[in-house]
Amino acid sequence: MLRLAVADQPRLRADDREIRRGNATYTIDTLEGARAGAPAEPIVWLLGWDAYRQLPSWHRWRDLSTFAHLVVLRRPGADESLDATMREFTDRRRVADRAELARTPAGCVYFIDAPMQTISSTDIRAKLARGDDVRQLLPSAVWTYITSHRLYGERSS
Repeated sequence: MLRLAVADQPRLRADDREIRRGNATYTIDTLEGARAGAPAEPIVWLLGWDAYRQLPSWHRWRDLSTFAHLVVLRRPGADESLDATMREFTDRRRVADRAELARTPAGCVYFIDAPMQTISSTDIRAKLARGDDVRQLLPSAVWTYITSHRLYGERSS
């Protein structure tokens, strides 16, 4: 579904190495693999604000920025507070100019406050499970995939 979602975005690419690995995996393993395949190229790992705030609970989380830039998407209305550990991590790596991401292969944290929908993927899955119409919340190719495969408890109409 991620491939379908980014198909018309030439600057984005879905990476399936975690699925191909076939066993338990950590994000750090994925980023290490990506870095091995592109030692000097900038790699950007896109994650949501909620996930970013929870990084200290992740395996080897402090090493993530060694292998990629962290680009954080903030959803409107989200709680913007960070605990002391994340404030310190962010303050040492934060850049305000996205052009900085092209100058080095990894190490920066950049925030995007672009207009986004205020709904999370968890909320979308819950709506699908209830049979609510979420067509307007998803790329059409993803909606088609979900309905044709009857995912998330979606009830065909």
